Order: sequence, then C-alpha cells, then structure tokens
Amino acid sequence: MGYVEKMPATQELIDQIMQKQIPEFATNLKKRYALKGTGLKNLIYKANNPFILELGGEIVIYSTMMRSLDSSLGNCLEKIARSIAEASYYVSNEVEGYVPIGVARQIDQLMNEYMAKPKRRIPKQTDLNEITLIEQGLEEPEHKVHKSDYHLIKKSDDRQHFLLELKIGGDL
Repeated sequence: MGYVEKMPATQELIDQIMQKQIPEFATNLKKRYALKGTGLKNLIYKANNPFILELGGEIVIYSTMMRSLDSSLGNCLEKIARSIAEASYYVSNEVEGYVPIGVARQIDQLMNEYMAKPKRRIPKQTDLNEITLIEQGLEEPEHKVHKSDYHLIKKSDDRQHFLLELKIGGDL
C-alpha cells in the first residue's frame, strides 16, 4: 500500500507528536497575525463588510480571531489524530471497491427516503437487512470510489476497516 511503518501508538509516540505539533501550531498562528499575515488581512476584509461592522469593532475582531483560532486548532488536532492513527492503521481519504448494481440501487433508494422532505424514513439497524438480502444478478458489479474523511485499515488485521468523519474546529 506504500505506507511507512511507524512504532505502535505508545505514550512515547504521542508525546513526540505533541511536542512537534503544538509548537508548530503556535508558530503558524503567530505568523498569521503578524503585520503581513493572512489572519490580519482577514480582519481588514471584515472592515469592508457593512453588516459585520454594525456589530461593533470589538465583536468584529473577536469573532474573526475566534473563528480563525477555532479552525486552526481544529486542523492541528486533526493532524495529531491522523499521526497517532497512522501508527496502527493505514489511513486514506477514500473507500473503493465493487458494489453489486442491485445493492447500489437499494442504498440510493434508502438515502433518498432518509433525505426526503418530509422524511419518509428514519435510519434503523434493520435497514441493513434490505441491503444484505439482495441477490446478486448476472450484472457486473460497479466500481465505486467514495471520498471520506478517514478510511482506516488495521495494520495487524487488514480485514478490519473503519470509516471516520472528524468534526473538529471551525469547519463544522
């Protein structure tokens, strides 16, 4: 798979990751709010928005800085989480494989029912039965690729797969 093996996720590894990432986060934040940094430019751009200006100068500055800090900290935590995960898992940002056409159709139908306005269906554990009971026809399965936040495959047992979506920071 082309992944570099690291030591297992030990306290020592976590300490090494933290000792690298936290000072890097602080340095980058300091650069962004330096005289010509992008964070400072964002504050200046907010001053051109008449709707934001109505909130008052302090609110504009604090809200801009907090959103920036929240987003930056979220990105930092995500890098830390990924580095720790990579010690025990192969980590990628997509899932791919072959899906029988009947299964793909059933998943599409379920998703449409879940997302309909008004909702026609609420997801339940038993919905999986509708997918697993579909008999495969003579059709060739479709090759599907799905972008995801994180697809983890356990290094010690590549039959164990996990899909994760992290909700950290300002991009919720």
